[in-house]
Amino acid sequence: MKKLTFMLLLVLAVTTVFGQRGGRRGSLIKWLSLSANAGVGNSILLNSATMNDIKAEYNYFTPSNYIGGKFGITVGDYVGLFVEAASSSFGQEYTIEGNSVKYAKKLRFNTTDFTVLLRAANDYGMWIEAGPKFSMVKKVTETNTPSESVTSPAVMSDFVSKFNSITVGAGFALFRSDRVEVNTGLRFNYALEDIVTNYMYPLDDGSYVMPTGDYGETKPLTIQAVIELKYFFGFWGDASCGRGNLMFFQ
Repeated sequence: MKKLTFMLLLVLAVTTVFGQRGGRRGSLIKWLSLSANAGVGNSILLNSATMNDIKAEYNYFTPSNYIGGKFGITVGDYVGLFVEAASSSFGQEYTIEGNSVKYAKKLRFNTTDFTVLLRAANDYGMWIEAGPKFSMVKKVTETNTPSESVTSPAVMSDFVSKFNSITVGAGFALFRSDRVEVNTGLRFNYALEDIVTNYMYPLDDGSYVMPTGDYGETKPLTIQAVIELKYFFGFWGDASCGRGNLMFFQ
């Protein structure tokens, strides 16, 4: 938590420094925006012990998705600070050589996420962003085929109720005007901590038990293509029509 607090303070400091440089829309003007955004891609529950187990085959293209909204403050043209709230889904699919039968396992997680992002852009519409993400686990489901192959499916108590991640993204603007932007790009999310609370790793389900005692750490990774619709609804700053005042577009 101390590292995340330091990161937030660093984000604010960098935003302030760049804000002093201004932009072509007017120095020190802070542009206020709301965005709707969504993403789809893959997810992997990274665990070195599981990935090295010849009896557990990974599906590296397990689907993930999210949908959310953002509030942002862009200083000048180039640097912005955004707060995002989103609903996400990710998981992992395995094919397992159990003690008596081969079966398929699907783990699925649903989370509510809050992300703080610092975004830097250039005159060509290209941008990069990074920041911490805070996730609350709302639901965990496990599906096994055939279902009778497993006697102890995963439950919520086997996993943490919340965890922190780092988010990094990059992309470009498909469309830009004074009030509206449409952006697309790629986003990477990587958990900074183990999401498993049960000392066994996720595959210890009553049918298959890992042959060694090293269960490793399980950290989700998602890689997603994203789309964002951004609307600038107001500004605050030294514009001639409202020095130091908060102004909303009509």
